[in-house]
Amino acid sequence: MAPLSPLPVPVLVFPSSAELGPVLAQLVTSRAGKAIGSHGRFTLGLSGGSLVSMLSKELLALSELDCSKWLVGFCDERLVSFDDPESTYGLYKSQLFSKINIPESGILTIDCSLPVNECAEDYTRKLKEVHSNHRLLDFSVCRIFTSLFSLLKHTGLPR
Repeated sequence: MAPLSPLPVPVLVFPSSAELGPVLAQLVTSRAGKAIGSHGRFTLGLSGGSLVSMLSKELLALSELDCSKWLVGFCDERLVSFDDPESTYGLYKSQLFSKINIPESGILTIDCSLPVNECAEDYTRKLKEVHSNHRLLDFSVCRIFTSLFSLLKHTGLPR
C-alpha cells in the first residue's frame, strides 16, 4: 500500500481487494471503538457493490466484533424491494447483519413501498431524527470512492 499526495484526504492504493479488505475492516472497527468511547455509538455510512461481500467477509472474521452500538445507513440504496439483488440493504442483511449483533434499530433503511420522492423525504427525516444531536457520520466507507474520484480528477487520469 502506498500513500498518494497532495490530496485533501489521504488516499491509499492496494493491489487488490484481498489486501484492502482486512485493512478496511480494521479501520472500521478502530473508528467504531473510538466513536463509542467518545459518544456512545458509531454511525457508519455504507455503499454497495463489491464492498458488501468484501467488508462482510472481513468483519465476520474478527472474533471480537461488537456492533451493538452501531448505527448504519446507506449511501447509495436503490428503490427496490429488500429481496432484490440490487438492494444494498438486502445484500448487507443477508451477508452481514443477520450474522452479527446489530439491533434492528441500528439499521436505517428506506421505505421501499413509497414513491421515490416520498421515500427520499422519509429517509431524510429518519437521518435527521437519529442525528439531531450528533454528527451525521463517524465514518463512511463511501469516502474511499470519493477519494478515488478526487485522485482521478486531480491527476487527470481517465475515470
